[in-house]
Amino acid sequence: MIQHSIEGAVFADLFSGSGAMGFEAISRGAEHAYLVESHLRAVKVIQENIRVLGCEDKITILKGDVKRMSTHLPLCDIIFCDPPYGSESEDLFLLEKLPVQSILKPDGVIFFETTHAFTGDALLHLTLKESRSFGDTTINVLTHKE
Repeated sequence: MIQHSIEGAVFADLFSGSGAMGFEAISRGAEHAYLVESHLRAVKVIQENIRVLGCEDKITILKGDVKRMSTHLPLCDIIFCDPPYGSESEDLFLLEKLPVQSILKPDGVIFFETTHAFTGDALLHLTLKESRSFGDTTINVLTHKE
């Protein structure tokens, strides 16, 4: 969905796990990827992958809770958010806690992966552009309110 928007982008992967999305973004030409992860084991995997791939200057790991670590992100063109699957209310609560104004560029996009499509009227400071489902997974595409 975003392969043509990555070239030169500042990319953030919240709940990055192995960091695969960030590594993919770098391989497709992203300027820099910020990977936010709280689990030490996953962080170690990311660190090893950075070393093996030799992309130390292209990836920054932010170790810790997404709500706390998101305040350390720069303005991003693309934010990918794939939290542990929860209820719609939990996902909306997370979105409301993200400092979107200070981490998403005015023309930036958030791709929020979950099990359900958001409804536009449930979002306070974001606009739902589209939702696409792939089996059990739904990608919600969000931008700043217009």
